[in-house]
Amino acid sequence: MDKIKRADFEKWMKGCNWFKVNEGGNDMGQQNNYLTPAGEFVIVQYNLQGELEQIIKPMAAPVQSKPIGHFSTDFRGSGLLPGMPPR
Repeated sequence: MDKIKRADFEKWMKGCNWFKVNEGGNDMGQQNNYLTPAGEFVIVQYNLQGELEQIIKPMAAPVQSKPIGHFSTDFRGSGLLPGMPPR
């Protein structure tokens, strides 16, 4: 499959009304973040030759079934940490 040039892809995005949120470089090229008209957040990555490398749609992390607690055990002596209430 032929690589898509950055200028061609950005022309297509402009026609689709994608809004550029920010842009930044990375060690493999450049990464831009966009907001689509449907309200989706999209990450577009280009390689060092200025060709489209990949388009990523981030996914939200799943909700935890219960809140994560804190460590109340002192790992130095298996007792409670100073100031912690007894269990």
